[in-house]
Amino acid sequence: MTLGLVLRMVKAPKEPEERIHFIPEWAEYHHMTQADVLRDILEANPDLGLNKSTVSRWFSGTLPETKYLTILKNLFHRDEINELFRHPDEDWLRRLFEFRSSEERAKLRQAIVLLFEAGALPERAKKPKKANPRPGIRRSAA
Repeated sequence: MTLGLVLRMVKAPKEPEERIHFIPEWAEYHHMTQADVLRDILEANPDLGLNKSTVSRWFSGTLPETKYLTILKNLFHRDEINELFRHPDEDWLRRLFEFRSSEERAKLRQAIVLLFEAGALPERAKKPKKANPRPGIRRSAA
């Protein structure tokens, strides 16, 4: 067996990919399926040449071309394209704090902290520690 064949046979596990955009979440927020997104875009832009496989790739995490980002921004009633790169819940929270005075923002933060302290909101799950890649060697406490 050649080295190249062996290397192709042994594949390293994929690292989890970072989210690029939140198009599926914005669609869900607007109670839209992939078919709805495709239909609504094509109704407004019949000559676009968009198809269901392209929309499916978006829902799988592929970044749409710039021309589609503008259309998606309008479809989901967003003011800016960069809002597609934030989860709808994060966007809601941003809008809650936007245009508030510093005193109002401080009160909102205090209210959220009190909700966590009272147990009304679950604490954020901590990331699991990575397994030691070399079990015979201890990790330093640094």
